[in-house]
Amino acid sequence: MDQDSLKRQLLDTFKMELDEHVMTLNKGILRLEQGITGNDFDALMAELFRAAHSLKGASRTVDILDINLIAHRMEDVLGLIQHKKIQLTGDLFDLLFQAVDLIKEAMRMKLKGESLPFDQLNAIVEKLESATVMNETFREKVQPEIQIEYAKLKPDNTKKREKRKFSPKIIDEQPKNESIEKDKKTNALPIEELKDTQNALPSEKLKDTQITSSDDTIRVKTNKLDMLMASMGELMGSRMRTMQRMTELQLMQKRMNRWYKEWRQIRGHMKSLERKHDGISELDRFFEFMHGNAENLKQVHGDMNFLVRQFMNDCDQFSFVTDDLQDKIRNVRMQPISSLFDQFPRMVRDLSKNQNKKIRLDIFGEKTEVDRHVLDALKDPLTHILRNAVDHGIESPDVRKKIGKPPTGLIQLKAAQKGSTIVIKVIDDGRGIDLESVKNKAVEQKLLPQQKAQALSKRELTELIFCSGLSTQSTITDISGRGVGLDVVRRNLEKLQGQILVESQPNEGTTLKLTVSLSLATSQVLMVKVDGELLAIPCTTVERILKIHPDELGQIEGKPAIVVDNEALPLFTLAPLLDFSDSAQLTNENQKIAVIVLIVAEKRLAFRVDELLETREIVIKNMGQQLRRVRNLSGATILGDGQIVMVLNVSDLMKSAQKGAAYQSPISVAPPPPEKKHILVVDDSITTRTLEKNILDNAGYDVVVCADGQEAWECIQSQFFDAVVSDVDMPRMNGFQLASHVKSDDRYKNLPFILVTSLESRADKVRGMEVGADAYIVKGTFDQKELLGTIERLIG
Repeated sequence: MDQDSLKRQLLDTFKMELDEHVMTLNKGILRLEQGITGNDFDALMAELFRAAHSLKGASRTVDILDINLIAHRMEDVLGLIQHKKIQLTGDLFDLLFQAVDLIKEAMRMKLKGESLPFDQLNAIVEKLESATVMNETFREKVQPEIQIEYAKLKPDNTKKREKRKFSPKIIDEQPKNESIEKDKKTNALPIEELKDTQNALPSEKLKDTQITSSDDTIRVKTNKLDMLMASMGELMGSRMRTMQRMTELQLMQKRMNRWYKEWRQIRGHMKSLERKHDGISELDRFFEFMHGNAENLKQVHGDMNFLVRQFMNDCDQFSFVTDDLQDKIRNVRMQPISSLFDQFPRMVRDLSKNQNKKIRLDIFGEKTEVDRHVLDALKDPLTHILRNAVDHGIESPDVRKKIGKPPTGLIQLKAAQKGSTIVIKVIDDGRGIDLESVKNKAVEQKLLPQQKAQALSKRELTELIFCSGLSTQSTITDISGRGVGLDVVRRNLEKLQGQILVESQPNEGTTLKLTVSLSLATSQVLMVKVDGELLAIPCTTVERILKIHPDELGQIEGKPAIVVDNEALPLFTLAPLLDFSDSAQLTNENQKIAVIVLIVAEKRLAFRVDELLETREIVIKNMGQQLRRVRNLSGATILGDGQIVMVLNVSDLMKSAQKGAAYQSPISVAPPPPEKKHILVVDDSITTRTLEKNILDNAGYDVVVCADGQEAWECIQSQFFDAVVSDVDMPRMNGFQLASHVKSDDRYKNLPFILVTSLESRADKVRGMEVGADAYIVKGTFDQKELLGTIERLIG
């Protein structure tokens, strides 16, 4: 391995180690500031000292002297605290936290190939040095600058010196003879590579280090786990297809058993017939043939039953192994939520100090395990919520005393598993939400008219806090006041198919409850059928399913509605929301209507579907960058029989429904089918082809699909089409070339040609027009209505 590769690998490993030590230092210093004594104090100081010492040594190994210097001086201060030879003050804790922050900043700059500014580094080092000399106050001290030399790693292993200025005390970099408890964690580097670094270090060789093997821990890059989970998803798809084949084989077995049973019933009649017609040569040959086939049928019947039994056993074993493997891979991706929660005590401490407030953050359920991707997605929402709790929720100590509250405010952060979801609550004992101020601000900022604002319920007023730009703060600070926080929270949770609920009481506090899936790898969905199409709805958004008799329907402002838990809910028809035709008809007066009640963020709406099917676990696949913003859809899944099923985005669905366009009578008379127009869809992506075909099928068009321009050109010359809808970037012949072929041929020059592509530059659009395309639709902002409207406009 060359020097550059080795250095990069060492740096990546050190970055992971640094993150762990920084977390330890932040948590430990915070516990120390809150007060700790006895054996707990000794154990905590040993842990802090070990973290600083490890950072000092490891940073020297990877030649980051900025971190080495800061960690060394922190180690000196922590040693004095450990032996109770320094006074613990607020200034001292601020200084230690500043040092930790600069260590993180130095790492960030090192990854960019830079170093901390000299003045910034020198200032923190001098303050830490001062703390070891003066225990009561810190002051700026100026010392004569001297030059110290250190080497940098060079590919040719030469020690080319660079000069840097520091105060005298910085020059001592020799390790002390402390007794340091051995860290149990090991870095995932081969021993041979560690040996190679002995000759590469600048000023001293690596000391002989005892390498201990460990079966407990190994570092694996997260993208490898993601690739493993993706492969697991494909394997789950294979299992579903295998189970589908098993079902088909069992149906074949049933037909064979029925056939064999019928054959045995007529076999006796055939023997009687044979005795009556004995001696007739033609019949003798027939009976001989039948007897021979009987033996063959018996053999095939036995082989079929044996094959089915063996296949069933293999399928059961396959299912067991894949389920077990999926659970194990999912568990590898699971992390305790403490890895997220541990970041917040320091943040709350700094924010409260900045606002001259006293706030205690209590954390519960930190051992609850969550998928790593869910953890990453929850970081921003929880950060916004906690910042709002500090800024908006908790009052100042003086205000709290006046209203009879303890001067120290309390924020509780709780996590608990509930089925396949995790529920996180952020509870504060602050002032609560001032709904009157929220209402006035909403009117002032013209988010809704005064008359409508007065008619809003308490729950509807609470929902206004999620409006973008709404803030009741009179001043804008670096903590909050811009009105973007809770809007971001809701949007991020909706991406996770999650929910957020708010409960608040004046002067008692506020509770925000977040509910998201534990894992994003698979999801439980409810399968429904609408206009002949299978659709999947995430079970986390389904409150209940109902069968309603037409006589039970009511009305709200002349629109259909149902009553659920003494609450009238508007009843929407799902088909028109998805631009499907509403073709379901009730065949008799006793037939009931299938209804699902969906809930998102305390909003409940009822939707009529054609048929309720079963719930199942699926692997959700995104639809790629080209179709990343298709309204009302969040992804797709592939069933065992190869059918692609769209997964609905319930948040989008509810927004679309509330626009009012989907109200329809549950019982309608189907119009006569119009004469179908013929559309050719050309796209090399099977997902895009399927989506566009479904859209056009449901709009009443007869659709033919092709996978590239060459296949489409051959198809155009052999069939009649009313319009062509084509992608651009395809193999063999792209969309521009296909359009040029069509428009340059007198037979097809009047054939409407629509380009639907992810290429959105002006140059691409101009080229599309130059080759004769009649319309150009960008997939990134793909809208079903735009496609259908364009086709209707072009073909009439």
